[in-house]
Amino acid sequence: MCEESLSRYRLLPSKGPSPAERKTRFILFVALGGNAMTESLFGRALIVIGALACVAGCGGGSPSVTPAGSLTRVVPVAGPRGWPDAAKLAKPILFVSDLQGNVVRLYDPDTPNAPEEGSITDGVMSPQGIAVDSHGALYVSNVGYTEEAITVYSPGQSKPRLTIPTSGYYGITVDSKGEVFATSEAGTVYGYKPGAKKPFETIGGFDNLAGIAVDGKDNLWVADDSANKVYMIPAGTKTAKDAGLIGLHSPSGVSFGTGDTLYVGNFGSYNVTVYAAGSKKPSETITEGITNPNLNGVTAADYFFQANQLGAVVGYKKGQRKPFSTITGSADPLGIASSPLVKK
Repeated sequence: MCEESLSRYRLLPSKGPSPAERKTRFILFVALGGNAMTESLFGRALIVIGALACVAGCGGGSPSVTPAGSLTRVVPVAGPRGWPDAAKLAKPILFVSDLQGNVVRLYDPDTPNAPEEGSITDGVMSPQGIAVDSHGALYVSNVGYTEEAITVYSPGQSKPRLTIPTSGYYGITVDSKGEVFATSEAGTVYGYKPGAKKPFETIGGFDNLAGIAVDGKDNLWVADDSANKVYMIPAGTKTAKDAGLIGLHSPSGVSFGTGDTLYVGNFGSYNVTVYAAGSKKPSETITEGITNPNLNGVTAADYFFQANQLGAVVGYKKGQRKPFSTITGSADPLGIASSPLVKK
């Protein structure tokens, strides 16, 4: 049992108390058959020690150790490959990054409980945040040990047209000018000009950053998991301002819908808080269907989708708290993006 559970994992060094670290603790604990998860560093140490002890007692069965910065389960990719056929390219596409599956999966966001319509694996290794620009190009932030990079795909193409070497970013977004911004769990935002392979600016001073999004005015919004805050960085500046949002609990994903409605996925309280533009108090809180929320996104139809760690992707129509769509099939859904973009 122990060998069967742990041999599927690569045990990798942790980067600190961040969303990725919580993910590591959670996966290890589940692999050992646990039914609860401690949030303390001492608990994390016990879990790792328990995993190593279990390996030692299994007669040689052990996870392989690699130099990567994340823990990944090897899952075969099944289902259709590539993008949907040419006729469907004119229709909306929902992209979901599967961290452990090493794949980005494609769905019809308007169909409830949609089946997978395509997948991208070339250049994808442990994908985290994903984003789409105004031209429909897909950006994937990979943290795998062979591919710490942002890979960029033209619409309909399954091979990257551009690879940007990185240190491994969590969230990623693209503004109206095509500038790419990504978050590092070390507490820094990196900005890239269109087509560039080196950042033109860095914005530091944060704790553990997770999700990132742009509003209708190209202001950047970032979720700081450890600080328990969401910050706004006005467009064209490097000065972060605490948005002062009420109801946050280890915020992870952030995204904007029409009218600059802000959605924040809270990993600590397993819910999504929704804020009208300019408001600090949530207008509603979504709990049904939310288990371990990671990153999220909003489609052109103004449907909100939330990825749940090791669970399903759930979709909600605006103003509704019950999901109209539950998408399964990913080992570990993390990033969400869609094409065309929502009009904020």
